[in-house]
Order: sequence, then C-alpha cells, then structure tokens
Amino acid sequence: RSPVPSPRPPMASSTLPSPWQTLLVLLLLASLSLNLVLMHSQFKAMSDNGDVQMRRIVLQQQGPLNNLRATTLPGQPASAAPLRPGSDAALHLGAQPEDPPSNQPHATASKPLNQPPAPPNKQRPSSTRPASTEKKQPAHQGSKKSAAPASRPQTEANNAHEVKLRFRSQEYDERSNQDPYMLNHLGKFLRESFAKHGFAEAVHDDSWDVGFFEMAMTNHLEKHPERLKHGSGKAKIKLAFHCQYFLGAGNKCGFSNHVRRIVEHDPSSRERWLTSFMLHDQNQFQEWQLTARKDPDKHWVVKECSGALSQGLQVVKGHDVANFTFQTKSWNVAQELLSDQYLAFSGRKFHMRMYLVISRWVPLSIHLYKDGLLFQGTQKYDKTNENSIKSNLFSGTASHKADVLDHQVFWTHLDKVKKGLSKEVKNRIYVLLRELFKLETVTQSFGSPEMKMGSRKYRCWDLFGLDVAFDSQLQPYLYEVNEGCNLGMDDPPDPELSRRVKGPLLDQLIHWMSLRVTRPNATEGDEIERHALRDFIRVV
Repeated sequence: RSPVPSPRPPMASSTLPSPWQTLLVLLLLASLSLNLVLMHSQFKAMSDNGDVQMRRIVLQQQGPLNNLRATTLPGQPASAAPLRPGSDAALHLGAQPEDPPSNQPHATASKPLNQPPAPPNKQRPSSTRPASTEKKQPAHQGSKKSAAPASRPQTEANNAHEVKLRFRSQEYDERSNQDPYMLNHLGKFLRESFAKHGFAEAVHDDSWDVGFFEMAMTNHLEKHPERLKHGSGKAKIKLAFHCQYFLGAGNKCGFSNHVRRIVEHDPSSRERWLTSFMLHDQNQFQEWQLTARKDPDKHWVVKECSGALSQGLQVVKGHDVANFTFQTKSWNVAQELLSDQYLAFSGRKFHMRMYLVISRWVPLSIHLYKDGLLFQGTQKYDKTNENSIKSNLFSGTASHKADVLDHQVFWTHLDKVKKGLSKEVKNRIYVLLRELFKLETVTQSFGSPEMKMGSRKYRCWDLFGLDVAFDSQLQPYLYEVNEGCNLGMDDPPDPELSRRVKGPLLDQLIHWMSLRVTRPNATEGDEIERHALRDFIRVV
C-alpha cells in the first residue's frame, strides 16, 4: 500500500513588503526627482535664452548696419536697399508705395503709415510696438528674471543703450549765448516734433546730429571741421539745414542772372519768365533803358538784391526809367510788373507761397509741398490807377495789408471754373520748376554741385519759399525764391491757419531728417523720401 503524503502547512500572511519591493520604490522615487531637476534646469535655460534674445534685438536696433540681417518691407522691390530690422525706418515706414512719375503726385499707400514713436513720458500705442520686442510670460512662471521687459525697472545698463538723436538750432556766432531763432518762433511745436521722432532736447555743443539753423553755417563748418567730429553716436553722419549752393535763393540778383541763363539756353521759355535786369551791371542797365522806351506805360519793380520782407521796393514807369535814380547804394534788380494778372477773388490781386524741399543736390531730388499760403490784397485792384498798383504790390504784403488763405481755396475755385483745371495749372508749375532747376543751367550759374559740396564732411538740404502769381491765362510766373521761408506757427492774421499748413510740413521734414542721418546711403534716399515726405510731390 502506497504511503499518503502529509499535507503542507499553509504559509502565514504578512503585511510588511519584502526588501526587493522597497528597493524598487526607492529607485522610482529617485528617477522622478532627477527628471524634475532636469526639467527645471531646461526651463530656466529657456527663460535665460529669451532674455538674451531680447537684449540682442535691442542691440540690433542700435548696432551698425553690417551686423544686421536684411529685412524687406511689404511692397519693397528686391532691388531696393533693405531696411534694418528694428530700425526706426522698419518701425515707421510701413508699406512702400509705387514711385510715381516725376510730373505726377506720389501714389498714396493703400494702408496708412505706421505712427511714429510717441514723445518721451507718454505711453506708446500698442499698435506701434514691434511684435519681436514683446516677450510673453508663461502663466505658471512668475520669476522676475523671465518677466516682460516693460515690467522690469530700468537699470543703468539698459539706459546706456537708449541713445537718442540730437539737434541744435543755435548758430555758431557771437550771438551764440542768445536764444535760437528757431526755438523762439517754433517753440513747443518744434521740441515736441523732434521728440516724437526720436530726438533728445536741443543741445548747445557739437554733439548734434541735425543742425536746424536759421542761417547757413556752411562757411563756419568748413573753417572749423572739429565741429563735425562728435555726435550722439546713433547717426552715421551730420545733416545741416542750408546748403548755400543755389545762390538764386535769397538773392534777387542771383535769381535774375539765373533766369537770364535759362532763357539764353532755351529761347522758347522766354514767355514763362518775367524780364529782369541787374542794374549794377552797366550793360544790363542800358538794356533796361532801351526796353523801357519801347513800352513807356509798362511798370517795373526795383528791388534790392538782398532785400527781405518786401522792403526797399520802388515802382517805376517806363517813361521814367531814363531819369531813374537809386534810393540806396546797394545792388538792385529791375523786374517787370505782371500787369495782366489773374484776379480770382472779387477782383483782388493774390500770389501763392509754395514750399520747395531740395533733399539732395547729388543726385538731384526736389519735392513740392502740396499745401501752402495764399496772400490776397484787401482792396479791389485797378491796373489803371497808380495808387492801386503801388498799394497792391505783391498782393498787398509790401504794405502789410493782405488776407491769408490756403491753396485749396484756389484749386477749388479753378475746378469750379472748369473741371480738371487745377491739375492743368499744377502741371504748368511743375514745368516751371524743372526749368528753374535744370542741372545744366544750374551748373552754369552756380558751379557743379559735386565740386561745390562733394568734399563736405556732412550732408545738407534746403527749404525754399516760392512766390508765384498767374496771368489772365493762368500761366504761372515766379517772382522770387526765398531762402528764409518763415516757418513761424503763430503768424498773423490767422495763426490757426499757419499751424495747420506748416505743422505737417515741419513734422514730415523732421521725420525725414531722423531717417536721413541714420541711413545716409544715397541708394536709400528715394525710399526714405517716399515714406517720410508723404504730403510732398516730387517734381525733379
């Protein structure tokens, strides 16, 4: 008989884990802790890297051009010079419109240009902040190191990078301790406009980037080149108002001589220019006498060559020319009086003040401001009455009796007379200006612009005031070119009109200056002018 095995006793149950189970749990906990440490290190590195990228963007906005990556604006042709990422131009220029023909107004961009940066101590609108400079803060991370730059307090290192452009309006002369004319006449508006376009307060030393002088400082800067060695560090080259090249501006004898060259070069243009003679030239004085004898009833206006504000004017009739004597010993010019003048407003004489900007002489670039002032006499004009002729010289401005309107009043009047007539008259003005600044005749009168200004260690520009009247056939005639075009904002009799007309003019010029000094390359000139001078028409 087989023996029956005895049953095994059952194992006793225990609540304590075995040693192997304990070791497994410890390993899992160690692995989890290590992963948490690694994740924290990686997140911290990503945050630090974001701060580094932010500092790189700021430095790129202030760094040299050759260290920046090219960026092309929407609508910019591939052949055009690229804009710098983060630069003022890239922030404010917006879309680039197509360059219109030279005799037509600039095409208007379909989208409004980005607004320029707000003045200091004013919050910049969110729409003007570049997207690349905004650093988003994760919701679960609240450390100061990864906070947005706008919420961080400014440090000395950050302030060191905030370099602003500088301007000077005080002339270099014995009156340098006096208040500058420009600041006195433009005051608050000038300061706010410069600040809006990235300039600090006006300086009185040589650290300026833009010289916005009342008088030309050309001779002084050529004698003292040390004035040009210092600046803010942000501009690539200095830019000064007044080139002192086109000597037909501000000098009536220089203008008369230049007009004679225009007519000699193209006799067919004679009918578009008023006849004039420089009376200190004996040959021209005798020619004036012969011309006057042919039409003894014709009137002539004798003006001092360097006269201003319609001062020192004489009206001489043709039969009195033979016995004419000068009232002053200074040089004078005799210009024919436009007798058959167009009388648009209740039979009163008027003329238009137009603003012309020569942003570059080489290559030549000339823009005409689309608005301006219109001066009209306060009395009805009678060309057969000697008193009426004398009291209405230059539409009454010679006797300081004139009403002031803007150009749009005249253009609207013309379109009511005939649809599209204003456009025809504007084109005639453009033709006149192209003749005035034709390079060949300008070079004959004033020398080669390359030779005159090529050796200068700074850039310059000009703003001229043109006085234009019209004959009965609406043919424009240019009385003179003024170098000092009176930018005062509070001029009587209508300060509000002066500010409305001249405010955008000055603001856009300051915007253009801020771009010109930081991007002096001539190949970028067209692009800068197209975007900054929005209310101008390029005529040359």
